[in-house]
Amino acid sequence: MKQFFQLSAVSLLLIFIWMIKDKLPFPLHPFHLWIVGFFFLQSIITTALFKTGQKKMNFFVGYFMGAIVFRFISVLLLLIFFLFFETAHFQLLSFEITSIYLLYLIFEMRHVLVNLQRN
Repeated sequence: MKQFFQLSAVSLLLIFIWMIKDKLPFPLHPFHLWIVGFFFLQSIITTALFKTGQKKMNFFVGYFMGAIVFRFISVLLLLIFFLFFETAHFQLLSFEITSIYLLYLIFEMRHVLVNLQRN
């Protein structure tokens, strides 16, 4: 549950950044909130996988890798979806999706490393 709260805090931070987008020195894509929502839904799924993996410690690495692969493939499918529909400012959109993906990945890895050190 702690991981979900941390990832929710990341989502809230990204929503706050969207709220002050006029004062930022860089542009945000109009689909920013949709992207944050997409990653929030991913967080719910990956948190469930991590919790299941913690209950079955023999398979924890498998659940962890499954969550990482799920997140990576779904991000690739999201990028292909936006590319297929020729979304305006695709470079900005792909940069934003990639940076948010890496941000969430860092928090997931941090959570996993803390759990591995405990065992």
